[in-house]
Amino acid sequence: MIRWGIVGTGSSIAGSMAPVIAAVPSAELAAVSSRRMASAEAFTAEHDSQNRAGDTIDKPGGMSMNRVILVFVSVLAGLFLRDLYGQVSTAAQESDIVTQGQPATAPAYLVVVGKVYQRDAFFDGYVAELPPVYAKYGGTYLALGRDHQVLEGAAAFESFVISRWPSIEAARAFWNSDEYAPLRRARIDGEWGDFDVYLFPGLPERSVAAPDPQ
Repeated sequence: MIRWGIVGTGSSIAGSMAPVIAAVPSAELAAVSSRRMASAEAFTAEHDSQNRAGDTIDKPGGMSMNRVILVFVSVLAGLFLRDLYGQVSTAAQESDIVTQGQPATAPAYLVVVGKVYQRDAFFDGYVAELPPVYAKYGGTYLALGRDHQVLEGAAAFESFVISRWPSIEAARAFWNSDEYAPLRRARIDGEWGDFDVYLFPGLPERSVAAPDPQ
């Protein structure tokens, strides 16, 4: 006697397989597995004439059909919970990808406000030379120009530049660099404008860990 088991009662394959098993003298439908006990019992009642839903009929080998169903449902539930736990654990690890032992990094913001007197000289001799120096030290422009709105107080400037830097140290390295020194000196000596410069620390940003190659 070959004892068969069917996992999943909702598919058309399961419904087609059960009559075939019943028609073979040397085959027996010994176990039905479903996520819901009611579905397993209904399937058993429909396809196994030797059993009625809810009854406990002993099968060869000493294990009742209902007990076999319970075993299969328990195993399936255990596998499902294990898989769910694995997915939750993986998601938690990926969401907490910040590396331990590495402090959060804080960007910095350089704000320049003032008034330009000699626009052509200022743009040709100063502004046009700044982008590669910014790039070398990690600086990026966030906003610049003359278009601004005063929401409160009195505006004491006409032009502004706001830039972002990886850190306070990076912004200071730019400001004190050999590349920027001649540009700053030309701006001051040429009296191309009057400016106030402010350096602000930003809020910390979390460091993202690189994937472990292992």
